[in-house]
Amino acid sequence: MDTSPKALRNGVPQQRHTESRPNAQAGAEAEFEAEVTSASDRIRELRARGLTPKQIREELPGVSPWVVNCALNRDAKAQASHPGLRARARDADRERARALRLEGKTYKQIRAELDVSSATLSMWLRDLPHPQPDRAAHAAHMHRILATRRNEQREAQKAAAFAEVGEISDRELMLLGVALYWAEGVKDKPYSRREYIQFINSDAGMMRVFLSWLDLVGVEEVDRQYRISIHESANLAAAEDFWRRVVGKPEADFRKATLKRHNPKTVRKQLTDDYHGCLIVWVRKSSGLYRRVDGWWAGILAARGAGGMPN
Repeated sequence: MDTSPKALRNGVPQQRHTESRPNAQAGAEAEFEAEVTSASDRIRELRARGLTPKQIREELPGVSPWVVNCALNRDAKAQASHPGLRARARDADRERARALRLEGKTYKQIRAELDVSSATLSMWLRDLPHPQPDRAAHAAHMHRILATRRNEQREAQKAAAFAEVGEISDRELMLLGVALYWAEGVKDKPYSRREYIQFINSDAGMMRVFLSWLDLVGVEEVDRQYRISIHESANLAAAEDFWRRVVGKPEADFRKATLKRHNPKTVRKQLTDDYHGCLIVWVRKSSGLYRRVDGWWAGILAARGAGGMPN
């Protein structure tokens, strides 16, 4: 008789191909069945107490491991009564894991929700089909990763550039203000004489730099006038409060706002809570300053080989 694991089927010793004594095998099988029957009650009792097969074998040293396994495998009641080390205590987790698997979740996603190992999940879920890969979710996940990396790179580059600026001298501020004005300010034309300083912008930071430039070139606050240009559908009171804080002087001379007519057919994405319109800064009696700005700009161009004296 062969009692090796490969030779057993459901705990019953099987005949080797070379066995030539069927009567001897039949007797051995009957002996084995009798041993299983006699030990079943005791095995069931130990199983009901929560012992594992290994612990049952330790409690019954004279009983063959094959007898214990056979008795447990044949007795559904003994299987159901065994709480196991984690089985019955984690029935809810097991059912939840199976439900998540049927929803298409991966082992990693299930582990994130349930505190179980991959080995336990494999035992619980091995009979379930593998979920189809969620390509859309994977693409979205990769997009988030790449977006995070790009944002980190973007912020690092900005921080490095910020550190490169350092302190700005009065001369640098003077030239910077001239460039800002020539880009955003009102300029004189041969067909329309406009020799005065008027600067308009919606960017608060740029406006603060321009106001610092006005301080540098000696324009007093009394010679400055401010006007808001804003869509009529926006919050004018909030815009006035915002620009007064940018100017830094509550008593600043604000003229009546210029309201832009609202066209409902136009989709304006800038009309959000952060929209404050544009601030227009006009300097009284500024024709002389304008001509200096014209000359400064021509000097910047000439210094870089891009122009000469203004006309």
